[in-house]
Amino acid sequence: MSEQCDHVRYVDNGEPCFECADPGPFIDWAAFWERDRTTSEWLLEPLLARGRSHAIYAKTKQAKSLFTLASLVDLHGRVEDVTICYLDYEMAEEDVYERLVDMGCEGRNLKRLKYWLLPNLPPLDTEAGALNLNHAINRALAETDETNHPVVVIDTISRALSGDENDAATYSDYHSHTGLMLRRMGATVVRIDHAGKDVNRGQRGTSAKNADVDVVWRLELADDGQLVTLRRDQARMGWIPERQAFAIDEAPLRFRALAHPFSRAAKDVALLLDKLNVAPDASVNDALRALREAGEGRRKTLVSEAVTYRRKDAECPPNLPL
Repeated sequence: MSEQCDHVRYVDNGEPCFECADPGPFIDWAAFWERDRTTSEWLLEPLLARGRSHAIYAKTKQAKSLFTLASLVDLHGRVEDVTICYLDYEMAEEDVYERLVDMGCEGRNLKRLKYWLLPNLPPLDTEAGALNLNHAINRALAETDETNHPVVVIDTISRALSGDENDAATYSDYHSHTGLMLRRMGATVVRIDHAGKDVNRGQRGTSAKNADVDVVWRLELADDGQLVTLRRDQARMGWIPERQAFAIDEAPLRFRALAHPFSRAAKDVALLLDKLNVAPDASVNDALRALREAGEGRRKTLVSEAVTYRRKDAECPPNLPL
């Protein structure tokens, strides 16, 4: 028999009254405006934005998994307060060994890189999958540092789901269960995926794959195998570069970001920040605040480019137009 709740509505079949359901706290506007936002918006510039969800896709045999793993090994060495959870649904242990040796990691304690080979998890487009992954991430954080920033990599996303990748409902279910859980956690997420038959038309399967991510990168490997290029298919944030090239170095293997041309307007903003005595390593939010206080407000996209320019302390490469 149905039980009456505090409202006129009734609970049917154990489901709570929608008027009694608690979606979570409202934004506390006083705390919202006072929150420290000086932390860099990049976790690993120019690839990963902190607390955002990314898709990296490419044709087969284009080194997308190798590039991602090398980038995360680099992140592990640079940033101490991260715990990286890598879900690998494809490779064998020998493959991982060979790649890490090539990267110069033999014998190194990668204690904050929690690497799960062929993880025994329910599909991530189900509630059980999301709950199990949440538990696994919290265990990884407990073994490293619970205050660390979680980075979650799913390689390859289609292997982690039970639904058809051509069905939009599959990715809607993933978002409802796992995607929202990771976003509430504040995690930086990377989903590795395959391109369709026509790489210019995006990821293989439904276009719904693009709906719940903040950044979509298309990865291309040069014919000579010496250069990887990321092209931005889409991004919610205007400060994500349209294109970034990486040279492939050997012994040890690494992907080195190449300098790219900066606009004249960005250089002018950089000079203005110098005049305002803004620290060279200031975050984008710090730079925006300093400019506003000086009555020199600029668009965030432009300020982000100027901040990157100042950090790299580099001039536009020769023969490239401004």
